[in-house]
Amino acid sequence: MQTEVKEIGPCKMQIKIEMPPDKIKEKLDAKYTDFMASATVPGFRKGLAPRALIERKFGKEIRDEVKNDLIISSCSDVFKEKNIKPVADPEIDFDKIMFDETKPLAFELVVEVEPIINLPEYAGIKVKKVPVELTDKDVDTALETIRQQHGEWQVLAKEKAKKGDMMVFNQETSIDGKRVHQNENSTMIIGQEVKFFGKPSADIGNSLNDMKSGDSKEVTIKVPDDAEKVEYRGKEAKLKITVKEVKRMNIPDLTEEWAKQIGLESISKMKEEVKKRLVIQKAKDDEYKIESQVLDAILEKTPFQLPESLVNEGVSYMLRRWTTQMLMEGHPEKEVAADLENMKTKAKGLAEKDIRIQFISDHIAKKEKIFVTEDEVNQRINELAGRYRKWPNEIRKYYEENQMMGQLRTDIREEKVRKLLREKAVITD
Repeated sequence: MQTEVKEIGPCKMQIKIEMPPDKIKEKLDAKYTDFMASATVPGFRKGLAPRALIERKFGKEIRDEVKNDLIISSCSDVFKEKNIKPVADPEIDFDKIMFDETKPLAFELVVEVEPIINLPEYAGIKVKKVPVELTDKDVDTALETIRQQHGEWQVLAKEKAKKGDMMVFNQETSIDGKRVHQNENSTMIIGQEVKFFGKPSADIGNSLNDMKSGDSKEVTIKVPDDAEKVEYRGKEAKLKITVKEVKRMNIPDLTEEWAKQIGLESISKMKEEVKKRLVIQKAKDDEYKIESQVLDAILEKTPFQLPESLVNEGVSYMLRRWTTQMLMEGHPEKEVAADLENMKTKAKGLAEKDIRIQFISDHIAKKEKIFVTEDEVNQRINELAGRYRKWPNEIRKYYEENQMMGQLRTDIREEKVRKLLREKAVITD
């Protein structure tokens, strides 16, 4: 097998491969032999149909399979022989590759590869500790968050809805006198936008502001000009709305009695526990800042180019992660969408830095034999479940469905590398 490898761009290689006819014939004969042994052809006992008949009936499928097998296996052999480490599947147009067992199988491919990285000495890097002071305001903010988390929705019998209230309502939508949509037990927070024909709309929320439990009204709203359903664009829709319930968040007062209800002896004890948690978090923040200083120092000494496909994947992952976090924190969809539009301009730079750190972490992890266990993955999923008030299986399902489990493991391994770098650093006050 003849090969030619040429660098054609940053982290991009062009590879030409030519396989001799005898190798093709050998693989083709072996495939026919295997196929004939198990083929069932009418008029012949199993395994006894002549090759000429098999070639007429199944020749194209067998030849295509052999061609694809040879291309894939030869690529794998070249990668191994030349120590090429692809970061994505190679670009190969299988249909354009000619296959004739009497002639060499010749083709070329383009593949993105890992960058070449020469690690500097990463032990003994000098960094400065910048501790973050804990203030009374930090404690007060944390206490307010706890109060919000313990709030409960209470049904209002006669009061009109106002901003921040939750409303449960039935909605019937008609266009040109014909009912086109019906929803029961829909919910919304007054002041937030809801989707109307696939597009965010504030009109529905505004029309509900002065309603209370048991009220009904009919309102007319114009269908957005860019609505998903083309036939309804620009038309007037009549909405019949019946309010079933109005709920208001009741946030508990910070009293001695409430402190006991949530399992603490007093407000002072609550503040003490909050301060302990904040001290732990501040210590983690201090550690993270030290680790970041070490990594920045390594990055400054380690210039290398990045594969374009990895940068694009990194941007997509970063946007998905921001979306997940904001939705789980309860932000409305329109706010999330608007925030993502703003973040796209920053995402590339952040993604490039993250990928550089991942490559450096990967090299250090291999050198230091740092691995991620399944127990560590399960522990992280449990932590995320507690943070977002979800079941662990919900978090795992979401990560699996969005192909984010690999990145989760990468994040854990990177954290272990960061810890190692911090332990090896020289920290000054």
